[in-house]
Amino acid sequence: MPRDAERYLYDVVDACNRVLEYTAGFTLEVYSKDRLTRDAVERCLEIVGEALRQALQHHPSLAPLFPEAREIIGLRNILAHEYGDVEDDRVWLVVIGRVPELQSRAAAELRRREAEKGTA
Repeated sequence: MPRDAERYLYDVVDACNRVLEYTAGFTLEVYSKDRLTRDAVERCLEIVGEALRQALQHHPSLAPLFPEAREIIGLRNILAHEYGDVEDDRVWLVVIGRVPELQSRAAAELRRREAEKGTA
């Protein structure tokens, strides 16, 4: 049974927050050498991709908010199914170039929806 849109948005925000927490102060070089952090970040990115996939499947009205969803879902598929092809530098580019803005947009939409429910 599909969950409400807010739950998917929460999952995206939470997983993005964890990625940012785990990689705070890191460089690509440090990230590449830290297997524990790579494993944690990759798992969080899998969650982001799966949450977006399900959110857009069950709540298509969210699609305009996440134009990069196809790429994020594609990365999730690589992480989950083609793990031998994961490139640290590609993941790192997502961490520094996509995650902060994705987190910000998802959090803003979640706040908007929660405020809307609060006034309904």
